[in-house]
Amino acid sequence: MFVPLSYHFFFPTTEEFNPALLNQEAYSSWAIFGGALMILTIAICVTGTRHEIPRLREQHGISSEKFGVRRLFTELFDAFRNKSFQALFFGMMLSMMIISIEAVFTPYMNFHFWGMTTEQLKYLPIGMLVGLCLSVVLAPVLTRKFDKRPTLLGCAVVTILNINAPIVLMLLDPPWFPEPGSTSLLIILIFTNGITTLLAPVIFATINSMFADIAD
Repeated sequence: MFVPLSYHFFFPTTEEFNPALLNQEAYSSWAIFGGALMILTIAICVTGTRHEIPRLREQHGISSEKFGVRRLFTELFDAFRNKSFQALFFGMMLSMMIISIEAVFTPYMNFHFWGMTTEQLKYLPIGMLVGLCLSVVLAPVLTRKFDKRPTLLGCAVVTILNINAPIVLMLLDPPWFPEPGSTSLLIILIFTNGITTLLAPVIFATINSMFADIAD
């Protein structure tokens, strides 16, 4: 909800500021709002999970060797000798690089490529919220039915196609594709954001599960 609230209360589109993110004076109050929201979220998380501390299992078989640079490189070398770990590690690195690039360019894409306003963009999290809720149900179903590796590869391919298909269509400019800034295009973006948010948790949950399998 942070994004729609930010667009609605701090970055409304005006004649002077269009795109609204050009309004420099709004960033100070927006940063305070974001910081307060982060503190509140952390406090709720800590309060809600502190009762689980007594239930944590004691760790056994942990090496008593003092941690240092030598031990660090020894353990890294041992980990990278595992080919499965190599594939997951570099796959995760590539995924995070793609996500970071997308995060940097998304504000520019939304305003200058898709032609949207903040009043329209505040509706994008609707698809994300629906996708996130459905991903909780989808992840265990897919991994049970298709196993982890096919689930990971399949969701990754669908995600890549889902993100890039609207961009390619916009560049090709077929007559049936919606115009920039139109309501029809906004609906498409809400849908594609929902699909991405549906599959992303499945992908990262599967990767973390595969890391745990390797550690065991």
